[in-house]
Amino acid sequence: MKLNAMTRNRFFPVILLLPFFVLVLAGCGKNDPLSNVLLNIVAIRPLEASAGDTVEITGNGFLLDKTLNLVKFNGKSATVTTAGKNGLKVPVPVDATTGKVTITVAGITVASTDVFKVVP
Repeated sequence: MKLNAMTRNRFFPVILLLPFFVLVLAGCGKNDPLSNVLLNIVAIRPLEASAGDTVEITGNGFLLDKTLNLVKFNGKSATVTTAGKNGLKVPVPVDATTGKVTITVAGITVASTDVFKVVP
């Protein structure tokens, strides 16, 4: 099949960029901690707890370095004690009040659909 000059000129940029796209896609491997991150909160257990009690948050997109998962109970910062890619363990902060739980990872913030209740 012979291509005329107009057809060749139309496909030439695509042919030049093809290796670039292959390299970009190859670089998005599973070992990249931020590749394909879908940050979400699946569940918070228990949904009621007192200050100091440990709460388990399950979901996706958490980082193994516990300091990189920023958790807040109705705006009050909490300290993550255990982190896995699908779960966090966090004590309820002393100054926490009833409200949504938010998690920020790599600049992305998600909020719980359920309201967490702080009990005395």
